[in-house]
Amino acid sequence: MARPPPGSKAKAGYSYISLSDVPQALHTVQNLYGLVVDGHNPLPSKGSDFFCTVHITDGSLAYAGAGEIFASVEVRCFARTERELPRFQVGQVIRIHRANICSYNSKAQAVVQLGANKRSSFVLFHSQPQDGAGATEVAQASSASFTLEPKDQQLLASLRAYWSSVRMHYPAAHTPYLKTLAELSYTFLDLICKVVLVQEAGAGRRVLWVWDGQDEPASGASPPAQYMQAMAADPKCTHFFQHLQVFEPALEDIASWEELGSAVPVVLPSDLTHCPGLREIR
Repeated sequence: MARPPPGSKAKAGYSYISLSDVPQALHTVQNLYGLVVDGHNPLPSKGSDFFCTVHITDGSLAYAGAGEIFASVEVRCFARTERELPRFQVGQVIRIHRANICSYNSKAQAVVQLGANKRSSFVLFHSQPQDGAGATEVAQASSASFTLEPKDQQLLASLRAYWSSVRMHYPAAHTPYLKTLAELSYTFLDLICKVVLVQEAGAGRRVLWVWDGQDEPASGASPPAQYMQAMAADPKCTHFFQHLQVFEPALEDIASWEELGSAVPVVLPSDLTHCPGLREIR
């Protein structure tokens, strides 16, 4: 990707606020540095442009430890084309210049407008220096004319060190969508779970029966009735449930299993390579 021209002079005076200070900076324009911990790739907006969301954190935000939510700041990025938006990975470091700090649903967030004739810009760095590349080698930048200062190297090193100290508690420990199976409702959510059975459900779908470690000994595999009723009432899901059987293995099979607990069906495409939200943790 693009790198600063040799001998180029950095613009003097760039300053960055800590992410813990974002709520106090409403209705101002700020420069930010952060570690990417979540987000989604570009999608069409309700208008004629595209947008993506990036959740970032830094050492100033309270880290509650393994299994708890990572505090983060949401950054909403808008551009006329997909290619002008950041294509990030968790663990990368992002620098954002001229972000508008506003409030949405009573929570502070940053909004940036990217592209030609837009004020905002970003630089995305690898989570760690790449082999044969310098420490400030860039993964992506919104402009070929970006500059780097000594302060950038210090902030980049600090955030990379922070990621090294917390990455073992990832993935998904940070996400506000993380729910237990007992908390299932008919909405968007994230699950970290163990797959105990895989069934083909027809119509190009596969069912994973999953358990999240919240109950034991085994209490049967039937999911919460409210969840099943809501799913079955959705016309889009009806044809899946026509092929779905309740998971009731033979007692002699159960005897050799670990004592797990309640299992819930998760319907996925049979070709899991087209399911980007699914991650395997070994």
